[in-house]
Amino acid sequence: MANELRIRRPDGIVVDKKTCEKLICEPDGNAARLWLLLANSGDISRDTAAARLSLPRSAVDAAYAALVRAGLCPGGEENTEPKAETPMTTKDVLVRRETDDYFNWLLSYAEQTLGRTLTPSDTVTLMRVCDRYGLMAETVPLLLRFCADKADPGGVTGRRATMYQVEKAAVLWEREGIDSPEKADAYIRRETETQTKVQNFLRDLGIFSTTPAVQKTVAAWLDSGLPTEVLMHACDLTVAKTGLLKWNYADSILRSWISKGLRTIADIQREEGSKKQKPAAPQKTGDELERRREIMRRNMERAGGGEDK
Repeated sequence: MANELRIRRPDGIVVDKKTCEKLICEPDGNAARLWLLLANSGDISRDTAAARLSLPRSAVDAAYAALVRAGLCPGGEENTEPKAETPMTTKDVLVRRETDDYFNWLLSYAEQTLGRTLTPSDTVTLMRVCDRYGLMAETVPLLLRFCADKADPGGVTGRRATMYQVEKAAVLWEREGIDSPEKADAYIRRETETQTKVQNFLRDLGIFSTTPAVQKTVAAWLDSGLPTEVLMHACDLTVAKTGLLKWNYADSILRSWISKGLRTIADIQREEGSKKQKPAAPQKTGDELERRREIMRRNMERAGGGEDK
């Protein structure tokens, strides 16, 4: 896979109607963001795109593949125009409901799981998820439950997953080959373990409610292999310098350390010219816990529960 990303760019970054329609219809929302970045910046590396968009490399690769399939970026044979698919309509849903008891049950299950009544557009999306992403019928309920739990981990925020998010997840599962209940169970277990680690890290910071975007950022930190105390140190420096736990600021600090090969507190202290060693895994005193609570309070007041990105 080539590292450089390229785009077929209209002159003056004028988005023609056909291109606009393709971007609107692409379930992977990151594809439109990547297209705009490439249109504005020109050819850039995948790693640079990941940094600019605050996305993991895998998400950038998936978004670029979507643009290639749509004919918006060069990609060899994949760059040909995709075959047109007949759009599904609410009339198709009505016909389906008359002949498919399982689909009727799935509609009820989706409403129960997502906690709301599906709109006509939602029912069309659900039928598309069932028919166009290679999922076994028994896998779709697992997909719905996964999306609902991801939108509101622990059931504390009251957020509800949308059918748009369900279809985005279906696109990802298709690309990852997650088409059976067994594969879905294994994937959900891995994601649940990651989510647990993220929630534990956030609780240590004194934050109990935040956005999916912040959770995604923290998951990438934990996946980087940096010790937890280094991640905490970056957060502490962010609060000390900005007065808030600004996630983009902390992320830039961590990226800078990684680029310099600094992966431990000792490495960072040597880089900063400090000889003082930070104790490993210190016990949280009452003052420390209070400081964490103060971080949470400031975030809640200034950034809507930790949404500062």
